[in-house]
Amino acid sequence: MKNLLSAVKEALEQGNWYAALFMALALPDICGNIQYPQLKSEQRYVQWFNKYPGCKYIHEVGADGQKHVFLSGEDCYALRCSLLHEGSDVISHQRCRKVLDSFLFLTKGSHCNYCDVNGRTFLQLNVGEFYKDICNAVENWLDDIASDNSIQKELSNMITIHTSGVTKDGIHFG
Repeated sequence: MKNLLSAVKEALEQGNWYAALFMALALPDICGNIQYPQLKSEQRYVQWFNKYPGCKYIHEVGADGQKHVFLSGEDCYALRCSLLHEGSDVISHQRCRKVLDSFLFLTKGSHCNYCDVNGRTFLQLNVGEFYKDICNAVENWLDDIASDNSIQKELSNMITIHTSGVTKDGIHFG
């Protein structure tokens, strides 16, 4: 998992916004699959997102300070589906979406804002801040599951890209 977090950070540092975004959207899928293997993909993604990074997208609004969810696990999963499978930030056609119709990603500017245009609801997100929220959530999750041997075993089976030397199976290459 640390390799994936490093890869996302490196993509962001290089200004490779698309790679960073695609990878950031895949991380809740991976963590959710490991944490909740008995659930279906959408359920585990939504549950993991709402438990970990979701709190970053709940803000008090209005004079009465009512809590409002700007980005739910359902809408994030809809974005994941639309972006990874179709290359689109429009989620209005996704079955799992809850509130949003589309996303607008920026490299500069505020972290998270709603926009309503002609009856369509957009969420404007700073891609760098979104990445940080997801990666910090993964780090928190890794702390939470540090003593869970079955999850640690699953993590040990994650992909490693070898550049030279010997693999864990003793195969020489490079």
